Amino acid sequence: MKALVPLFLGMALSAPAFGLGLPTNARLTAERVTSNDRYAVPIAPFDGTQIQTLNLDGAVQRQAFQIPGAGQTTLQMIAPLRAQLEDSGFRVVLDCIADQCGGFDFRFGIDVFDAPAIYIDLSNYQFLSFVKGPTDAPDAAVTLLLSTTRDASYIQIVEVTKADSFETEAKTDRPVPQLDPSPEIPVQPLDGPTDFLTSGRLVLTGVDFASGATSLGEGPFPLLDTLAQFLTDNPAIQIALVGHTDSVGSLNGNIRVSRARAQAVKTRLVQAYNVNANRIEAEGAGYLSPIASNLSEGGRASNRRVEAVILRADQ
Repeated sequence: MKALVPLFLGMALSAPAFGLGLPTNARLTAERVTSNDRYAVPIAPFDGTQIQTLNLDGAVQRQAFQIPGAGQTTLQMIAPLRAQLEDSGFRVVLDCIADQCGGFDFRFGIDVFDAPAIYIDLSNYQFLSFVKGPTDAPDAAVTLLLSTTRDASYIQIVEVTKADSFETEAKTDRPVPQLDPSPEIPVQPLDGPTDFLTSGRLVLTGVDFASGATSLGEGPFPLLDTLAQFLTDNPAIQIALVGHTDSVGSLNGNIRVSRARAQAVKTRLVQAYNVNANRIEAEGAGYLSPIASNLSEGGRASNRRVEAVILRADQ
Protein backbone atom coordinates (compact mmCIF):
# COMPACT_ATOMS: atom_id res chain seq x y z
CA MET A 1 0.00 0.00 0.00
CA LYS A 2 2.75 2.50 0.98
CA ALA A 3 4.27 2.19 -2.49
CA LEU A 4 1.14 3.79 -3.94
CA VAL A 5 1.10 6.83 -1.67
CA PRO A 6 3.51 8.83 -3.93
CA LEU A 7 0.70 9.02 -6.50
CA PHE A 8 -0.61 11.87 -4.36
CA LEU A 9 2.63 13.49 -3.21
CA GLY A 10 3.79 16.78 -4.63
CA MET A 11 0.23 17.75 -5.59
CA ALA A 12 -1.88 20.56 -4.22
CA LEU A 13 -4.71 18.95 -2.32
CA SER A 14 -8.44 19.43 -2.55
CA ALA A 15 -10.43 19.67 0.66
CA PRO A 16 -12.78 16.71 0.96
CA ALA A 17 -13.89 15.06 4.18
CA PHE A 18 -11.31 15.12 6.99
CA GLY A 19 -8.92 16.98 4.68
CA LEU A 20 -8.16 13.92 2.54
CA GLY A 21 -5.60 14.65 -0.14
CA LEU A 22 -6.74 14.29 -3.74
CA PRO A 23 -4.86 15.03 -6.97
CA THR A 24 -4.82 18.63 -8.18
CA ASN A 25 -7.02 17.77 -11.15
CA ALA A 26 -9.79 16.40 -8.92
CA ARG A 27 -12.93 18.41 -9.68
CA LEU A 28 -15.73 18.79 -7.14
CA THR A 29 -18.96 17.86 -8.92
CA ALA A 30 -21.46 17.86 -6.03
CA GLU A 31 -21.53 18.70 -2.34
CA ARG A 32 -24.12 18.60 0.41
CA VAL A 33 -23.47 19.54 4.04
CA THR A 34 -26.03 19.10 6.84
CA SER A 35 -25.40 19.83 10.51
CA ASN A 36 -28.27 17.72 11.88
CA ASP A 37 -28.60 14.58 9.83
CA ARG A 38 -28.50 10.77 9.98
CA TYR A 39 -26.25 8.69 7.76
CA ALA A 40 -26.71 4.94 7.40
CA VAL A 41 -23.13 3.67 7.26
CA PRO A 42 -23.00 0.35 5.35
CA ILE A 43 -21.11 -2.23 7.41
CA ALA A 44 -21.77 -5.40 5.39
CA PRO A 45 -22.46 -6.34 1.74
CA PHE A 46 -25.97 -6.92 0.41
CA ASP A 47 -27.02 -10.33 1.79
CA GLY A 48 -29.79 -11.04 -0.70
CA THR A 49 -32.38 -9.17 1.34
CA GLN A 50 -30.82 -6.02 2.79
CA ILE A 51 -27.66 -4.05 3.48
CA GLN A 52 -26.70 -4.00 7.14
CA THR A 53 -26.04 -0.42 8.26
CA LEU A 54 -25.06 1.53 11.33
CA ASN A 55 -27.00 4.76 11.85
CA LEU A 56 -24.85 7.68 12.97
CA ASP A 57 -26.39 11.06 13.79
CA GLY A 58 -24.40 14.26 13.45
CA ALA A 59 -22.87 16.61 10.91
CA VAL A 60 -22.76 14.97 7.48
CA GLN A 61 -20.66 16.11 4.52
CA ARG A 62 -21.20 14.44 1.15
CA GLN A 63 -18.86 15.18 -1.75
CA ALA A 64 -18.37 13.80 -5.25
CA PHE A 65 -15.28 14.30 -7.40
CA GLN A 66 -14.27 13.60 -10.96
CA ILE A 67 -10.57 12.87 -11.58
CA PRO A 68 -9.71 12.97 -15.30
CA GLY A 69 -7.18 10.49 -16.61
CA ALA A 70 -6.94 6.77 -17.17
CA GLY A 71 -4.70 3.91 -16.23
CA GLN A 72 -5.34 3.44 -12.50
CA THR A 73 -7.45 0.79 -10.83
CA THR A 74 -9.86 1.42 -7.98
CA LEU A 75 -7.38 -0.24 -5.62
CA GLN A 76 -4.63 2.13 -6.70
CA MET A 77 -6.86 5.18 -6.30
CA ILE A 78 -8.21 4.20 -2.89
CA ALA A 79 -4.95 3.00 -1.33
CA PRO A 80 -3.57 6.50 -0.50
CA LEU A 81 -6.94 7.61 0.92
CA ARG A 82 -7.15 4.48 3.05
CA ALA A 83 -3.64 5.11 4.36
CA GLN A 84 -4.55 8.69 5.31
CA LEU A 85 -7.66 7.60 7.20
CA GLU A 86 -5.88 4.78 9.03
CA ASP A 87 -3.11 7.20 10.03
CA SER A 88 -5.87 9.41 11.50
CA GLY A 89 -7.18 6.60 13.71
CA PHE A 90 -9.94 5.21 11.49
CA ARG A 91 -10.31 1.48 10.90
CA VAL A 92 -12.02 -0.37 8.07
CA VAL A 93 -15.30 -2.15 8.82
CA LEU A 94 -16.27 -2.87 5.19
CA ASP A 95 -14.11 -3.22 2.09
CA CYS A 96 -15.72 -4.79 -0.97
CA ILE A 97 -15.57 -4.68 -4.77
CA ALA A 98 -18.58 -4.70 -7.13
CA ASP A 99 -20.04 -8.23 -7.04
CA GLN A 100 -18.60 -8.83 -3.56
CA CYS A 101 -20.62 -5.84 -2.34
CA GLY A 102 -23.79 -7.07 -4.01
CA GLY A 103 -23.41 -5.43 -7.43
CA PHE A 104 -26.53 -3.58 -8.51
CA ASP A 105 -28.42 -4.19 -5.26
CA PHE A 106 -25.67 -2.65 -3.13
CA ARG A 107 -25.04 0.28 -5.49
CA PHE A 108 -28.71 1.29 -5.57
CA GLY A 109 -29.24 0.51 -1.88
CA ILE A 110 -26.78 3.10 -0.55
CA ASP A 111 -26.69 6.89 -0.52
CA VAL A 112 -25.11 8.01 -3.82
CA PHE A 113 -25.23 11.28 -5.78
CA ASP A 114 -27.05 11.11 -9.11
CA ALA A 115 -25.32 11.28 -12.49
CA PRO A 116 -23.69 13.32 -13.91
CA ALA A 117 -22.04 14.20 -10.56
CA ILE A 118 -20.76 10.64 -10.34
CA TYR A 119 -20.78 7.61 -12.64
CA ILE A 120 -20.59 4.13 -11.15
CA ASP A 121 -19.69 1.15 -13.33
CA LEU A 122 -21.75 -1.67 -11.80
CA SER A 123 -19.01 -4.17 -12.65
CA ASN A 124 -16.09 -1.98 -11.54
CA TYR A 125 -16.48 -0.13 -8.26
CA GLN A 126 -15.05 -0.35 -4.75
CA PHE A 127 -16.66 0.67 -1.46
CA LEU A 128 -15.11 1.14 1.98
CA SER A 129 -16.54 2.15 5.37
CA PHE A 130 -14.30 3.49 8.14
CA VAL A 131 -15.17 4.24 11.77
CA LYS A 132 -13.35 5.89 14.66
CA GLY A 133 -14.21 4.86 18.20
CA PRO A 134 -16.37 1.93 19.37
CA THR A 135 -17.80 -0.06 16.47
CA ASP A 136 -21.34 -0.07 17.88
CA ALA A 137 -21.28 3.67 18.69
CA PRO A 138 -18.46 5.37 16.75
CA ASP A 139 -17.57 9.03 17.12
CA ALA A 140 -17.10 9.47 13.38
CA ALA A 141 -17.32 7.55 10.12
CA VAL A 142 -16.16 7.98 6.52
CA THR A 143 -17.27 6.04 3.46
CA LEU A 144 -15.54 5.95 0.08
CA LEU A 145 -17.17 4.88 -3.19
CA LEU A 146 -14.96 4.86 -6.27
CA SER A 147 -15.34 3.75 -9.87
CA THR A 148 -13.07 4.15 -12.86
CA THR A 149 -13.77 4.44 -16.58
CA ARG A 150 -11.42 4.58 -19.54
CA ASP A 151 -10.87 8.32 -19.21
CA ALA A 152 -11.74 9.28 -15.62
CA SER A 153 -12.24 8.19 -12.03
CA TYR A 154 -15.19 9.16 -9.86
CA ILE A 155 -15.17 9.16 -6.08
CA GLN A 156 -17.78 9.93 -3.46
CA ILE A 157 -16.67 10.73 0.08
CA VAL A 158 -19.18 10.87 2.92
CA GLU A 159 -18.06 12.07 6.35
CA VAL A 160 -20.24 12.00 9.46
CA THR A 161 -19.18 13.33 12.86
CA LYS A 162 -21.29 12.34 15.84
CA ALA A 163 -23.08 15.15 17.67
CA ASP A 164 -24.11 14.77 21.32
CA SER A 165 -26.78 17.42 21.01
CA PHE A 166 -28.34 19.52 18.28
CA GLU A 167 -29.41 23.13 18.38
CA THR A 168 -30.50 24.35 14.95
CA GLU A 169 -30.07 22.67 11.63
CA ALA A 170 -28.03 24.25 8.89
CA LYS A 171 -28.18 22.83 5.39
CA THR A 172 -25.99 23.81 2.49
CA ASP A 173 -26.28 22.54 -1.06
CA ARG A 174 -23.35 24.05 -2.90
CA PRO A 175 -24.10 24.61 -6.58
CA VAL A 176 -21.47 23.07 -8.81
CA PRO A 177 -21.12 23.09 -12.59
CA GLN A 178 -22.96 20.34 -14.42
CA LEU A 179 -20.64 17.85 -16.09
CA ASP A 180 -21.04 16.48 -19.56
CA PRO A 181 -21.10 12.67 -19.58
CA SER A 182 -17.58 12.96 -21.01
CA PRO A 183 -15.90 16.30 -21.72
CA GLU A 184 -13.97 14.76 -24.61
CA ILE A 185 -16.83 12.92 -26.31
CA PRO A 186 -19.51 14.91 -28.19
CA VAL A 187 -22.99 13.78 -27.18
CA GLN A 188 -26.13 14.14 -29.23
CA PRO A 189 -29.36 15.03 -27.37
CA LEU A 190 -32.25 12.68 -26.69
CA ASP A 191 -35.69 14.02 -27.54
CA GLY A 192 -37.91 12.46 -24.88
CA PRO A 193 -40.12 13.34 -21.92
CA THR A 194 -37.07 13.72 -19.66
CA ASP A 195 -33.61 15.16 -20.15
CA PHE A 196 -31.68 11.89 -20.21
CA LEU A 197 -28.26 13.52 -20.13
CA THR A 198 -29.04 15.79 -17.19
CA SER A 199 -30.97 13.36 -14.99
CA GLY A 200 -29.03 10.27 -16.00
CA ARG A 201 -32.21 8.18 -16.12
CA LEU A 202 -35.14 7.73 -18.47
CA VAL A 203 -38.39 5.91 -17.70
CA LEU A 204 -39.39 3.97 -20.81
CA THR A 205 -43.04 4.94 -20.70
CA GLY A 206 -45.20 2.93 -23.04
CA VAL A 207 -43.06 -0.19 -22.58
CA ASP A 208 -45.67 -1.88 -20.40
CA PHE A 209 -45.89 -5.26 -18.69
CA ALA A 210 -48.83 -7.07 -17.15
CA SER A 211 -48.51 -8.05 -13.48
CA GLY A 212 -46.02 -10.93 -13.25
CA ALA A 213 -45.32 -10.89 -17.00
CA THR A 214 -41.83 -10.59 -18.47
CA SER A 215 -42.44 -10.77 -22.22
CA LEU A 216 -42.38 -7.66 -24.37
CA GLY A 217 -45.14 -7.20 -26.94
CA GLU A 218 -44.74 -6.23 -30.57
CA GLY A 219 -45.20 -2.54 -29.87
CA PRO A 220 -44.96 0.03 -31.24
CA PHE A 221 -42.82 1.59 -28.50
CA PRO A 222 -41.95 5.13 -29.64
CA LEU A 223 -39.66 5.88 -26.69
CA LEU A 224 -37.73 2.68 -27.34
CA ASP A 225 -37.25 3.86 -30.92
CA THR A 226 -35.92 7.15 -29.55
CA LEU A 227 -33.56 5.45 -27.10
CA ALA A 228 -32.21 3.21 -29.85
CA GLN A 229 -31.55 6.22 -32.06
CA PHE A 230 -29.83 7.99 -29.14
CA LEU A 231 -27.53 4.99 -28.66
CA THR A 232 -26.82 4.89 -32.38
CA ASP A 233 -25.95 8.59 -32.42
CA ASN A 234 -23.78 8.24 -29.28
CA PRO A 235 -21.78 5.02 -29.69
CA ALA A 236 -19.64 5.73 -26.60
CA ILE A 237 -22.56 5.79 -24.16
CA GLN A 238 -23.01 2.74 -21.92
CA ILE A 239 -26.37 2.21 -20.17
CA ALA A 240 -28.08 -0.07 -17.69
CA LEU A 241 -31.68 -1.13 -18.11
CA VAL A 242 -33.32 -1.47 -14.71
CA GLY A 243 -36.58 -3.37 -14.36
CA HIS A 244 -39.16 -2.52 -11.68
CA THR A 245 -42.32 -4.27 -10.46
CA ASP A 246 -45.41 -3.65 -8.39
CA SER A 247 -45.59 -5.02 -4.83
CA VAL A 248 -47.50 -8.21 -5.62
CA GLY A 249 -45.43 -11.22 -4.53
CA SER A 250 -42.12 -11.71 -2.70
CA LEU A 251 -39.08 -9.47 -3.06
CA ASN A 252 -36.86 -12.22 -4.47
CA GLY A 253 -39.52 -13.21 -6.99
CA ASN A 254 -40.04 -9.62 -8.05
CA ILE A 255 -36.32 -9.04 -8.47
CA ARG A 256 -36.18 -12.02 -10.82
CA VAL A 257 -39.19 -10.70 -12.75
CA SER A 258 -37.82 -7.17 -12.97
CA ARG A 259 -34.45 -8.42 -14.18
CA ALA A 260 -36.20 -10.50 -16.85
CA ARG A 261 -38.12 -7.41 -17.98
CA ALA A 262 -34.90 -5.43 -18.33
CA GLN A 263 -33.39 -8.32 -20.26
CA ALA A 264 -36.43 -8.39 -22.58
CA VAL A 265 -35.91 -4.71 -23.42
CA LYS A 266 -32.18 -5.29 -23.94
CA THR A 267 -32.92 -8.17 -26.29
CA ARG A 268 -35.29 -5.97 -28.30
CA LEU A 269 -32.67 -3.21 -28.60
CA VAL A 270 -30.05 -5.71 -29.74
CA GLN A 271 -32.20 -7.73 -32.15
CA ALA A 272 -34.48 -5.05 -33.58
CA TYR A 273 -32.14 -2.04 -33.55
CA ASN A 274 -28.68 -3.67 -33.82
CA VAL A 275 -27.40 -2.04 -30.63
CA ASN A 276 -24.21 -3.69 -29.36
CA ALA A 277 -25.16 -5.93 -26.42
CA ASN A 278 -21.89 -5.07 -24.64
CA ARG A 279 -23.13 -1.49 -24.22
CA ILE A 280 -26.17 -2.53 -22.15
CA GLU A 281 -26.45 -4.05 -18.70
CA ALA A 282 -29.77 -5.49 -17.49
CA GLU A 283 -30.68 -5.54 -13.80
CA GLY A 284 -33.79 -5.66 -11.61
CA ALA A 285 -34.82 -3.73 -8.50
CA GLY A 286 -38.10 -5.54 -7.80
CA TYR A 287 -40.58 -3.39 -5.90
CA LEU A 288 -37.93 -1.37 -4.00
CA SER A 289 -38.19 1.82 -6.08
CA PRO A 290 -41.84 2.68 -6.79
CA ILE A 291 -42.89 5.85 -8.58
CA ALA A 292 -46.55 5.55 -7.52
CA SER A 293 -48.62 4.02 -4.74
CA ASN A 294 -49.11 0.26 -4.89
CA LEU A 295 -52.52 0.68 -3.24
CA SER A 296 -54.24 1.28 -6.59
CA GLU A 297 -54.18 -0.63 -9.87
CA GLY A 298 -53.10 2.52 -11.67
CA GLY A 299 -50.17 2.95 -9.29
CA ARG A 300 -49.13 -0.68 -9.62
CA ALA A 301 -49.26 -0.38 -13.41
CA SER A 302 -46.98 2.67 -13.26
CA ASN A 303 -44.51 0.77 -11.08
CA ARG A 304 -44.23 -2.05 -13.63
CA ARG A 305 -41.63 -0.35 -15.80
CA VAL A 306 -38.10 -0.38 -17.17
CA GLU A 307 -35.74 2.58 -16.82
CA ALA A 308 -32.57 3.37 -18.74
CA VAL A 309 -29.65 4.66 -16.66
CA ILE A 310 -26.50 6.22 -18.13
CA LEU A 311 -23.41 4.50 -16.73
CA ARG A 312 -20.51 6.11 -18.54
CA ALA A 313 -19.13 7.24 -21.89
CA ASP A 314 -16.28 5.07 -23.18
CA GLN A 315 -13.92 6.03 -25.94
